[in-house]
Amino acid sequence: MLVRPFTPADYPAVAATISAAYPDNPHTAAELETGDRQLAGDGRIQHGRLVAELGGEVVGSASYSQSPGSYNPHTFYLELAVAPQHQGRGVGAALYGRLLEAVFPLEPRSLRASAREDMARAARFWIERGFLEDSRWWESRLDVAAFDFAPYKGLEEKLRREGLTIRAVSELEGDPEMRRNLHALFSEVRLDVPRHEPATPIDFETWLGFIFDDPNLLPDAYFVALDGEEYVGLTNLWRSEAGPELYTGLTGVRREYRRRGLALALKLRAVRYALEHGCPAIRTDNESTNAPMLAVNDQLGFAKLPAWIGLVKRLEEKR
Repeated sequence: MLVRPFTPADYPAVAATISAAYPDNPHTAAELETGDRQLAGDGRIQHGRLVAELGGEVVGSASYSQSPGSYNPHTFYLELAVAPQHQGRGVGAALYGRLLEAVFPLEPRSLRASAREDMARAARFWIERGFLEDSRWWESRLDVAAFDFAPYKGLEEKLRREGLTIRAVSELEGDPEMRRNLHALFSEVRLDVPRHEPATPIDFETWLGFIFDDPNLLPDAYFVALDGEEYVGLTNLWRSEAGPELYTGLTGVRREYRRRGLALALKLRAVRYALEHGCPAIRTDNESTNAPMLAVNDQLGFAKLPAWIGLVKRLEEKR
């Protein structure tokens, strides 16, 4: 077995390996490349990939990175994927060892990883290496074709009477301040999203790279709630090149506008978009402690999938 640094030519093989290891969360080579380019656009982020080969075939991949939205120069996120037919043969252990060699010169104080609760081998891999569970988040799926809009009839009309409207980003492109206003709204509402590391600011240019430079952005499914011309709430859907389902990004409403049905109305717009475009399902994920958004998703009929377990390993300064 050979563990070596990643090269751009490896994107297709790495995407295939990740998709085989996590068939419910497939990736394409183009999506991996876009993600790496976005991380590189934030000059603070340390990021790298490795691959494992057997007989010249890529059978595993690993990466380390940092979070632009919860940035800590001493915290690193590790990811591992091994093709199912090669699991249990030491591929993951070899990749993990090389990941540590790559990360330790960067002076880490904590390492983070994740595993889905129904994938016992993956969870056990991290626990055996000293990682401890410290968070969980639910991934949920909505069957769009079976959705019933009848219970929500009149909600948007009620909001309009209160001066609140919902428009897609594609309809707001004529506003020269649209992107600045959207960034300000995003920066405010994201602070109330539960997370396992403290939130840190994402500057305008970095945010643009993650949103408007992403080919999976759906501008006509990026919905904004407005009070007159003020941006007060948002939700968005993203496509995936790997399958027909749509994925929810951030949903949030400014504090003074909550408990009026705005988040629900925004999500309903997203469901309507998915139905009109023939998308079979919408997927979303939420921290287990995000009770308000979980309640909205439960009300809409999102079915919970197996939870993802967040694990952390705290490192002593002197190793």
